[in-house]
Amino acid sequence: MIAEETEGSRNAIVPENAVMLQAVWFDAGPDFPGRLLLTIHHLVVDGVSWRILLPDLASAWAAIAAGKPPVIEPSPFSFRGWAERLPGKR
Repeated sequence: MIAEETEGSRNAIVPENAVMLQAVWFDAGPDFPGRLLLTIHHLVVDGVSWRILLPDLASAWAAIAAGKPPVIEPSPFSFRGWAERLPGKR
């Protein structure tokens, strides 16, 4: 079932139709945690960005699973501050 849904989710990504993300929830019942499958086109989130986003997603999920509201810490850098630190941007 998961393999079929994964393939279907992948096939549903159609940038030409502005479909860039698919989310599929696998409900495992009341006694087991479910699973969330996110399929996102690489134009939306690249491999480097995933390494930044995954800890926040994991933290939010852990909070929700514990019945608490998710709290994501703000970034210590503004976009402007980040851009100014890029090599060759001075």
